[in-house]
Amino acid sequence: MSLPLHDRPAVLRRYLARCRGRTIEPGRFDCALFAADWFQLCAGVDLAGAWRGQYRSFESGIALLEGGTHVDVLRSHAEPVLPGFALTGDLVVIDVDPLPALGIVADGRAHVLAPSGGLDTVRLARASEVFRP
Repeated sequence: MSLPLHDRPAVLRRYLARCRGRTIEPGRFDCALFAADWFQLCAGVDLAGAWRGQYRSFESGIALLEGGTHVDVLRSHAEPVLPGFALTGDLVVIDVDPLPALGIVADGRAHVLAPSGGLDTVRLARASEVFRP
């Protein structure tokens, strides 16, 4: 089951509204799960099913991926898109230290989780990779 592209903006607005104000909790609500939950809404596939709720730090979450990262999981399941062709609902990789963050395209920006909690936006030009669920 796949969410049609034309339905994604309305569904994404509701999804982002549910995410506003939530605090980052590794294993329960973090950028990997933020992206994985959106991917599941779009594509019907739970990318995080094997590790959701199984870690309490970013380091232990990465360790569960056995040599890969949350970005590698996304790369193995989603269609890459040239950054200039990103559409609402596409997933983006934002390179930050120490690990890249995942965000969702909406309104010409990348919606990401703020380190202090809740949502923030960054310029879409900061995306190093774009994927379509």
